[in-house]
Parts: sequence; structure tokens; C-alpha cells
Amino acid sequence: MENVKYRKVKRAAKVGEKIRAVDAKPYWGRYYENGDEFEVIKTCANGVLCRRIGDEDEEGRLYTLWSSEYVVLEPIEEPDEISDIKNEMERLTGELATLALRVSKLEEPKSPQEIRDEIVEKAKADRGTLATRFYGGKLEYTITAPNPPLATYAEFIINRKKRTVVCILRSFGRNRVCFRGIAKCAPGDVFNSHIGRAISLRRALGLEVPAEYLNVPNPTKVREGDIVGYPHSLIPLIYAAEVIDRGSWFSGSRMYLNIDYARGRRIIDDSREEGALDAYLA
Repeated sequence: MENVKYRKVKRAAKVGEKIRAVDAKPYWGRYYENGDEFEVIKTCANGVLCRRIGDEDEEGRLYTLWSSEYVVLEPIEEPDEISDIKNEMERLTGELATLALRVSKLEEPKSPQEIRDEIVEKAKADRGTLATRFYGGKLEYTITAPNPPLATYAEFIINRKKRTVVCILRSFGRNRVCFRGIAKCAPGDVFNSHIGRAISLRRALGLEVPAEYLNVPNPTKVREGDIVGYPHSLIPLIYAAEVIDRGSWFSGSRMYLNIDYARGRRIIDDSREEGALDAYLA
């Protein structure tokens, strides 16, 4: 009966109350048994006229039960305090389930590709976060070692064939070379100019290079704009190709590979910068 708790009370029922048969003695041919529950329609001196709960013919079929045959089902009203505790427990249970889901996601190990993507984004941000200000159309980097401090700007020389990035810090005004930093991609690693810039800039500034920049995992997924190895027997000058979204075609000495065809080939460079392929073919 609904989602309500009841207590059984032995007393005369009132109209509208619910009762339960406990000593059923059907006298008039309409069968009912112990455990059947009814709603009282009318009361009389020695019993009640009632409708059985759950009957399909609820409007027409009525039963007469003597006072000795039934008990009254009185709803148990829970104190507000208990109700509040239940509501709070339900809320906390929901929050715990949400927290458990978040923790499970945090515990899922990141793939090498995801780790590399995060490191590349940090490396890109380094050029801005390490700068003192934006001045004269350039990012200014302050060298604190001299006294007074020296304001410089950075130039980057990228040699993709040698897999190096050199950062040159020049003084504002005189353009004098003040400091240099160099980053060289290790054999077997995939070249990325953004990581190279961050490493060489930090070394030129005399700052520590984060270990994750030096131990970044190689990419595992070929993406549009990547440079992949492409040794070609008919055109020996071509040894690298740029990955594109659709089609595969030549343009002079340049080779562009459809991303589906490029899967499985060795990634040379995942900087995804304009002119990268030309640098390898020069």
C-alpha cells in the first residue's frame, strides 16, 4: 500500500480509513480473506461497508466486515527531524556517487599522446609566461644577472634537418647578442619546435628546464599537418610528406598524404607549422 508505513490498531474504523482483514468470515457470498485491505465507505453499529483496494470493479463491489474481522491501518507520521535526516542522507549519497565518478576518471591513466599534447601546450605558453612585458611589438625578457637588469627580446633559429632550436637573446635598442640557449632533439625522438623553443629560451634565460620537456613521449597518432617519413623509389628527393585531411598529391617536390594513408608511417615532426615540409625538402 503506497510508500507509507502503517500501524495496526484494533478499534472501530471511520469513513475514508483503510482497514485490513485479520479474522475474515465472509457471510454474504463475496469472498475475501485475511490480509485483504479495504477503504471504508460507510460505518454501522457492528461493522463497516467498504471497498476492497485493488479490485478492478472499484465502484460497484462492496463488502461488509464486522468489527471483529478487521484492524484499522493508521499512517505513521515520521517526525520532521527523521525526514530531514533521510533527505540529507539521500543528498550525501548522490554527492558521493558523483565524487566517486570523478575520482575514477582522475585515476584513468593518460595515453602517451595525451601527455605529449599537454606538454606541447605548456611549452607554447612558456614564451608568454616567461616574458616581462610586450614592448615595441616584441615580448621582453628581463635578465636579472647583470646589474642593472637587462631587457632583451628573443630570436629563434629552427633547423629541422639538424633537429635543433637556438634561442638568441638580443638587447633592446642595440640588438647586441647577450645570451644563447640551444635545444637538440634526441635520436629516436620526434621533433617539435614548440618544445624546442621552450627549452632553448629557458636555457638562454638561465632557468631550469622541466624534466617533462626533456622526457616527453613520442606521438602515437598521425594528425593533419604532421610531417611523416615517405621514402619514394621513383622520386628519391622526397623523403618526407605532410599529412592532409583528404586526397594525396604531389606539388613539385612536395608530397601530401591523406591522413588514412599516412597512418603507420614514422612521424618526423608534429609541430604542425607552416613551411615545415619545405624546410625538410630544402
